[in-house]
Amino acid sequence: MGRFLVRRLLALVPVLLGVSVLVFGIMRLIPGDAIEIFVGTQVGLTPEQRRELERIFGMDVPLHQQYLGWVLRVARGDLGTSLRTGRRVREDLAARFPVSFQLAVLATFVSVGMALPLGVLGAVRGRTGLDLLIRLGALVGLSLPGFWLATLLVLVFSKYLPVGLLSPYVPPGVSLSQNLRALVLPTVALAAPLTAVLMRYVRASLLEVLGQDYIRTARSKGLREAVVVGRHALRNALIPVVTVVGIQFGYLLGGTVVIEEIFGIPGMGRLVLYAIYQRDYPVVQAVVLLAACLFVLVNLMVDVLYAVLDPRIRYA
Repeated sequence: MGRFLVRRLLALVPVLLGVSVLVFGIMRLIPGDAIEIFVGTQVGLTPEQRRELERIFGMDVPLHQQYLGWVLRVARGDLGTSLRTGRRVREDLAARFPVSFQLAVLATFVSVGMALPLGVLGAVRGRTGLDLLIRLGALVGLSLPGFWLATLLVLVFSKYLPVGLLSPYVPPGVSLSQNLRALVLPTVALAAPLTAVLMRYVRASLLEVLGQDYIRTARSKGLREAVVVGRHALRNALIPVVTVVGIQFGYLLGGTVVIEEIFGIPGMGRLVLYAIYQRDYPVVQAVVLLAACLFVLVNLMVDVLYAVLDPRIRYA
């Protein structure tokens, strides 16, 4: 297991290098640059003024030198300075990441807590009216775009049910109750499609496991159905489900841009959105690199969890 973890961590290096090259190049392919955004369209610059701003922004050297300098600084733990605010990017990430992390954890817990019992119920009560209702609900959840559901929640709870769930975001250290109240609707908007995906995976995986020979043997020994399903079937059926949960959690850590913008949540998604608008290269590059790193680490944790769920799995 130790050698496996070392190999996976070493494999993280080329992945991050590839991501860094892509985000560095794509950001500079976007029309316009940081200088134009900085001065606006109504201000005329002389060639000397533009060269001075390029020197200040570090844009007076070729692209490959800009990239190499950025990578070397990141390797030393320096993520750079925001071109717009002048703050250290590391400070902005330290303030925004806990917000996105909390939202992703809440959405994952809610979706898993709903998908597991509903998926198990659908598999155990297969081909019944209840199973049909569960599958129909999953299909509806998969069909609802997240941004549409978020907008609908804002409309309903601001105009028709003004119960205070649209309160501004408050850090949990200031008021935990207000913090959780502000995250209820964003959590629902993120958890709904994920719940539908997980529910279908749980049902399909459990149905496949329930057809195995060892399940029939357990039933023939006179074990109660709850024991057969909960102790023997569900544990093996969770392996593909854990894979999906890991992938979706990694996505939520860096992919909540639209939801955070709709609900005014000051997380990483909102930070990178405005950084893209303003051509704030250091911020965008740092956020994308962090999201890629977290995604790979979450998948590594999922691989380790496989061995916990199934003792037959061993990593050399």
